[in-house]
Amino acid sequence: MRLIRIEGENVLRLEAFAVDLPQPGVTYVEGPNGAGKTALLDATEILLQGLSRKRHPEPIHKGAKKGWVRGQTDTGLTLYRGITGKTANLEVEIDGDPQARPQDILDRLTSPMLDATALLDAKDAELYEMIARAAGIDLSAEKALRAELYEERTAVNRDLKRLTAQRDALPLDPGAPQAAPDRTALLAQLDQLAAHESQRQALHGAQRSAASDAEAAEREIDRLTLALREAKARLTAALTAEAQSERALEAHGPTPDPAPVRQALEQADQAAERVRQQQERRRLTQEVDRVQAEADEMSDGIGKIDLRTEQALAAAQWPVEGLSLDTERGLVLFRGLPWCQASTGQRKEVAISLAFALARREEETSGQERIRLALMREGSSLDDDTRAHIERLAQEYGFNALVEVVTGGRGPSRVVVRNGRAVQEEVPAAAG
Repeated sequence: MRLIRIEGENVLRLEAFAVDLPQPGVTYVEGPNGAGKTALLDATEILLQGLSRKRHPEPIHKGAKKGWVRGQTDTGLTLYRGITGKTANLEVEIDGDPQARPQDILDRLTSPMLDATALLDAKDAELYEMIARAAGIDLSAEKALRAELYEERTAVNRDLKRLTAQRDALPLDPGAPQAAPDRTALLAQLDQLAAHESQRQALHGAQRSAASDAEAAEREIDRLTLALREAKARLTAALTAEAQSERALEAHGPTPDPAPVRQALEQADQAAERVRQQQERRRLTQEVDRVQAEADEMSDGIGKIDLRTEQALAAAQWPVEGLSLDTERGLVLFRGLPWCQASTGQRKEVAISLAFALARREEETSGQERIRLALMREGSSLDDDTRAHIERLAQEYGFNALVEVVTGGRGPSRVVVRNGRAVQEEVPAAAG
């Protein structure tokens, strides 16, 4: 469906305008800066999408009380908006018959990409999705699956890095024993030696105590003759006890040196630690192998997704030659470079071509006809080759485009804006 006529009065900077679009193609809206070229595009936008308080705070021409804009399609549909104050009432007729719920009808017919210039301000992610739709590529499921696998693989790789670091922190000791030595016997031997030394110390103390008693008894004999008998008895007892202690001490013998046992125990502990480290290293190696296999499987899945994506991109029908998608980074590329590095003219060429392709794609997928019209503001930066390409695409897609330029409007017709009026003129054929 095409809009074949747009006309109106007292809209924005225009007192009157009438534009016929009998055939698909590009119509250039020409005029000096400030003449009202943009107002013609805005009036078309008001007709199809309604007023925007932000873009059209004062929609009625200065000095007028009301305005209107009307459009006719090649299917007998008439669209009319009467503008009073800051409101615009919509009426829709089909072959002269008024239609109920006119806004619902227009919403179904108007392409969301009416203003192709708006694509220049689209965020990278939005532009990426629009280009994929225009090229007939549905990567949503693959993208979601790839993102899920990538996130899982990232988590697995973190575990892999942690486990590998833990394993590598343990020494590789091929000579380590298979099992830790039994420490029980060595500890019991140390206990026995400690008990032996304790008994020896007790006996030695008893021997010293008996010797002291003997000396005291001798002094008592010298000093106390009256208690001689008792002192002798004590002396005899003390001497006897002393002799017994000496014999017991000699029988007990010296305490063996515990240093060898302690050394053996230390060696046993070292051997046990080596065994533990090797067991832990073998466990971590198995865990590393398992996690590595899991990461490899996820990488393989991501690789397959990337391959399917590459095949889908290779089979895509791009609206502009040189346009492509970097699926790994989610970037739009133009001639191999990021979209943000393209020139203004190149970006506008892609924008209007994308508007054509998206509208047609939505028609195909929804089965709902759309008004095949696109608007391009500030189109003076488009060179002759780009203009020729857009004109050719408009013919191929069956679209009309209104492109705003300062000068250089091309055939078969152009709209010249002067003194608040838009006049359609024939473009003379080039000489020769």
